[in-house]
Amino acid sequence: LRELGHRPDVVEAVLTAQEDDPWPAAEAVKYLDSVVRTTSWKESFTAYARCARIVRGIDRELLLNPAAFQVEEEHELYTSYLGAFQQLADSENAPDELGPLLQALAQPINRFFEAVLVNAEEEEVRLARQALVQRIASLPASVADLSRLQGF
Repeated sequence: LRELGHRPDVVEAVLTAQEDDPWPAAEAVKYLDSVVRTTSWKESFTAYARCARIVRGIDRELLLNPAAFQVEEEHELYTSYLGAFQQLADSENAPDELGPLLQALAQPINRFFEAVLVNAEEEEVRLARQALVQRIASLPASVADLSRLQGF
């Protein structure tokens, strides 16, 4: 894949997630490589990385608790997450959905981080926010480990 001219970080990101399935991995590398070269990728990736970075030290899956959300931006991001999750679940080709999906999530993610303190003092609120961010960070997991990409 590198000899075909694909970026080394893209190859590593995809193979980290799909090393046991060569054909889909090769297709995912081709697609992701084309996505990371677009002008919209930086904004989408930056928003996604904010989510992934803040929860990367959490070693268990947190319970998603929308009832603990306090502001509109939390509900907006939750709704956007549900749509993205369903879109990936319904997709026959998840790699092709990843770029547009992350692009659609960028604005709700940015509004969320501008409006809330994820690591709030109140434990229930903090855990609910972390769980939401954790779910967003896990969306691309079946396609690629985006933390392997340059700029993460």
